[in-house]
Amino acid sequence: MAATAAINIGGRSISTTEGGAKVGTTGPVETDSVVSVGGKGGAYANPLTLTPAASGSAATVVATGKLALGSDGVGGLEVQSAGLLGSFPRIIPALGVNAGLGLSSLGGFSVHLQAGGIDQMRVNYVAGADRYWTVAGSAGGSPILGVSGGNAAIAATWMPAADNAYSLGTATFRYDTVYSATGAINTCDMREKTDIVDCPLGLDFVLALRPKEYRWIVGGQDVERVEDGHMEAVIPAVVAEDGTVLAPERIVREPQYRYVVTPREGRRKHLGLLAQDVRAALPPGTDYAMWTQDDPSNPDSRQGLRPDQLIAPLIRAVQELTVRVQELEAKAA
Repeated sequence: MAATAAINIGGRSISTTEGGAKVGTTGPVETDSVVSVGGKGGAYANPLTLTPAASGSAATVVATGKLALGSDGVGGLEVQSAGLLGSFPRIIPALGVNAGLGLSSLGGFSVHLQAGGIDQMRVNYVAGADRYWTVAGSAGGSPILGVSGGNAAIAATWMPAADNAYSLGTATFRYDTVYSATGAINTCDMREKTDIVDCPLGLDFVLALRPKEYRWIVGGQDVERVEDGHMEAVIPAVVAEDGTVLAPERIVREPQYRYVVTPREGRRKHLGLLAQDVRAALPPGTDYAMWTQDDPSNPDSRQGLRPDQLIAPLIRAVQELTVRVQELEAKAA
């Protein structure tokens, strides 16, 4: 049997056996433990406290290869050392989802979330280069969302979290151009409408409209990323467990950027209507959604139109003209 020695300091026992020591609890040291820390006669808030040798320094736990916290079952946590610059230290909960964080270079970092050792989400930053963010669609599958170099790519159906609850863009932040292989589909089901009557706007309304030719004062905006000073950061040295310096401490001077938005004058000519003219042509006291205002509470806010809602009055106008033509033809006959 292994020899045992024990002392008591401040009500905490320290016992040793061959190959191990136990602090603050009784019983033999587990066969796979060198030092066991616990509480005798009840739970203690801080059974193990590490105090740095000097103010401002860090208390360090050094482990060869990896450091495990908890158990191998649910709730366990494992921290693995990166070993070399460019590889990634990983934090691995017992449930099997890996999270990695490390230096991809002396001026960048990378964050990985993995399942089964395969990236499911990755954020990468490298000084002076494009940043990117990817999200996988399934275990080991191709990314369904990727953001890099100012572009975003989606390999899935993009939809709102709730039906008919959110807008694409806002009155303040509008899209410049929308490209589509086919037109937008608007819900037009009779079962989702109420207060249905024949369109009261027809030929008289259409004749009151004033089609125009025009150019935009601001045809778009150019967004440019420009250098705006620098930031210096100290990259600590990378030292192996045997004391070998794998990479010396370095000071990285990284440029900082800001975005400059420059309005661009409209060049091409457009054909269309003016919202103010359409509003004036509408019967007084009506509130038709073909005419819009960014802020209904502010009469000076920007006005807009829903061109698709002009179709019904145009059809009604054609029908009225057709009746007139038929009456004239009948008289001529």
